[in-house]
Amino acid sequence: MLVILVILGLLTVVAIAVFDPAKQLNRAKDAQRLSDLEQIRNALDMYYNDHNAYPTPPLPTGTWNGNGTTVYMEKMPVDPDTKLSYPYETDSSSSNPQWAVVYATLSTLTPSCPLTNMMSGCLPSGFVAGKTACVVLGNVDCNYISSHSMP
Repeated sequence: MLVILVILGLLTVVAIAVFDPAKQLNRAKDAQRLSDLEQIRNALDMYYNDHNAYPTPPLPTGTWNGNGTTVYMEKMPVDPDTKLSYPYETDSSSSNPQWAVVYATLSTLTPSCPLTNMMSGCLPSGFVAGKTACVVLGNVDCNYISSHSMP
């Protein structure tokens, strides 16, 4: 009986080490973050098509009605860990922003952020390479982004 318990204990330890539930949970949260960024991108594209500009920060919470009749998102997604809105940035000096960036910090998946592929120095301070994913809309102003911190 003792031998069977030891074998079952060893199999349990090996199974936990192989499947690593915490890592799997973090991967699922990262996948949700990437999905959220795409949903936000689609809503921002629809907003831009209606208004010829991106909304000024911050992004709304809850239901997003851009002009009272169009619903851009039924429920604005939030980060699964912090429950806060995703960082959003536009040219805040303009009342008619023509570009926008939405960021998400990932814990396990390899992020993708087009800002890292643009000209040198197009990253905000506080940007963590290898951990930050983003979606970019319009022609971003790298000088503006690099002179500011992550929103």
